[in-house]
Amino acid sequence: MVPAIYVSVGLLAGLVAATQKTCPDGSICNTGDTCCKLGSRRYTCCPLPNAVCCPDREHCCPSRYACDNETDACKPPHTGEVARAVFLTQALGGSVNRHAERYVVCGLQGKTVCPSGHTCCTTTLGNVTNHSCCPSRDAVCCADGRHCCPKRTTCDLAAGRCIHNEVDLPGTRTLRLTPARQYGKESTPRPVSGVIVPCSDGRSHCPDGYTCCVAPSGSYSCCPLKDAVCCDDNVHCCPHGTVCNPDRGACQKEGLLHVPWSTKVPATPLL
Repeated sequence: MVPAIYVSVGLLAGLVAATQKTCPDGSICNTGDTCCKLGSRRYTCCPLPNAVCCPDREHCCPSRYACDNETDACKPPHTGEVARAVFLTQALGGSVNRHAERYVVCGLQGKTVCPSGHTCCTTTLGNVTNHSCCPSRDAVCCADGRHCCPKRTTCDLAAGRCIHNEVDLPGTRTLRLTPARQYGKESTPRPVSGVIVPCSDGRSHCPDGYTCCVAPSGSYSCCPLKDAVCCDDNVHCCPHGTVCNPDRGACQKEGLLHVPWSTKVPATPLL
């Protein structure tokens, strides 16, 4: 389960942003982001408005909060409440269109976010409330505060696994695939290595941590799982270590748990 403080750079490169802002070095961030300076006159984007850029130049905090680099926490000026620091995202060059993935806002105060399609899991220790991101929609957050299971399953912490609820239909839906993005014209520079996963056509890419899968049209779609299995129908994908079972429309592991798959959406070219 990915902590909420680690907002993936790759997952922030998705749907076209309606508006943009330009940082002092010419880099582009979304309107509503805050430009934070790195070194050598370079800037990155904090996905929070009027944010505080932390001295470590890796995190940022909500407006009026103070950075605590030892705990990666954000401390408000006059209360004991603590919010998790957010990782900075990479600002793209001024000649590149900026894209932004929708967020899932955690908690009523909206101080932490998870990538779209994830589930916010909350843990409370004393007066401190932390949020973490489970990479599954409508997931079950386990009681240990560190693990999660797919919808309609239960946590078996002793065995370290997710138990399917035999009363319901087998398994739960996997995450819906998102379209691969075209690089665009030759004049558009490729993003920095590690930010995206290039597809083998040389023109499309997926967010970091995703897997490129061929779509029925011959173009590419993105499976929101690392090192995933692309099913032979070119429409579905399954987690690493499982196999596609077209008869059940599911992902199967060692003949036990079956997880129904989801349908991919077509790739969309960048403008």
